[in-house]
Amino acid sequence: MGEFWVNILFMVVVVAVIGGSLIYWLSECYSDRISQSIFLGSTRVDSEAAG
Repeated sequence: MGEFWVNILFMVVVVAVIGGSLIYWLSECYSDRISQSIFLGSTRVDSEAAG
């Protein structure tokens, strides 16, 4: 019976690590895209105002 709970605990830990890594990776990807779009948007506005 003790082996059953060890297996359950191991699966929970593995899923938590995979899920946390996925969320971290996705947040890094989206934060890079958001900062690039804001940067491009500001330069586009500045270039239109200057031209």
